[in-house]
Amino acid sequence: MKNKTTEQASFLTETAILNAMEDYVRIVDRRGRILFENESLKRFDQSESKGRPIFPLSTATGPFLEKTMTMTEFCVAGHVFSVMNSPMYQDGEVNAVIQVFRDTTIQNNITVQLMNVNRKLHKEIKLARTIQTKMLPRMTGFGSLRFDYAYLPTEELSGDFFDFIPLGQGRLGFYISDVVGHGVSASILTMFVRQTMRSILEEEKMREPSKVLGTLRDRFLEIHMDEGQYFSLFYAVFDTKNHLLTYANAGHNCLPMVEQDGNLEYLNASGRLISSLAIKEYTYSEHSRPVKEGDRFLFYTDGAVEAKNAAGTEYGEENLERLLLKGRSNTLQTIVRDLRHYTGEQLRDDIAIVYVENQRRKA
Repeated sequence: MKNKTTEQASFLTETAILNAMEDYVRIVDRRGRILFENESLKRFDQSESKGRPIFPLSTATGPFLEKTMTMTEFCVAGHVFSVMNSPMYQDGEVNAVIQVFRDTTIQNNITVQLMNVNRKLHKEIKLARTIQTKMLPRMTGFGSLRFDYAYLPTEELSGDFFDFIPLGQGRLGFYISDVVGHGVSASILTMFVRQTMRSILEEEKMREPSKVLGTLRDRFLEIHMDEGQYFSLFYAVFDTKNHLLTYANAGHNCLPMVEQDGNLEYLNASGRLISSLAIKEYTYSEHSRPVKEGDRFLFYTDGAVEAKNAAGTEYGEENLERLLLKGRSNTLQTIVRDLRHYTGEQLRDDIAIVYVENQRRKA
């Protein structure tokens, strides 16, 4: 009598627990008879069944056949349910199955909505990437100058950009820019840089690098970006008639390299970043150097020198110097191949590299 009372108390406790669950719970025996339904399931049945069984009994067959817990999913009455079927044993045999029905309709709807949003976003980013890539220069030469470049974004959109703009009278404007961050916001700012630089150079006919950077800074201040948005930019003018390079730097910490007959030098120049914290009276310094036959220039963003290997060691300027001095053929392709090998293709920052060679005259 005592054992029977204990069993009844245990059953009542278990029933109370099952009735307190928000998930729908029922117990089905081998003959398909429903032995128990919790209160949540009864309420659902009353609101949705309209006098007919709402959940198919076939959902419980798995444990009887396999003697293991099974998981299924199905739709009923406009809802999506995941069902966990757990066997209940008596004398070593499965004599009943306890079923827990969890309504996953909301989660599934959210998942579908997120998938649709992500699909749309991916499509829009892909379009923006196509536009950004097509805006890169297609020029491969200008007078005695020959160009080659590599553009390696970490994501589908990049914060690095560069451009060549013919200025007339044998002069060619060139800049390389590095916007803070990467992704959508950085790519939008690269478009601002491109359009503003072309406006300054092509429409306003401004030529002096120091004035160009000052005007670019003023244009950036006009759009009132927050303090976290800024970019660096190195601007140079190649004068192929007078064999002269004039340049100025707005915070670009990757100073261009120049190789001439086995000797290496840097285009040293300093200047403030283009940012909303710019001092209005600030003037960028301007520098110049002769361009000799055979001069080879390497312009790059910090993603190249800060790229790391598996041990966390940066690629560094010394590797760029080594490869620039190594030989004249396929210089840029050699650098990119070496970078990819060094990093194992794991780029953590956008990379832009531009190689310019002033070809020697044929004898």
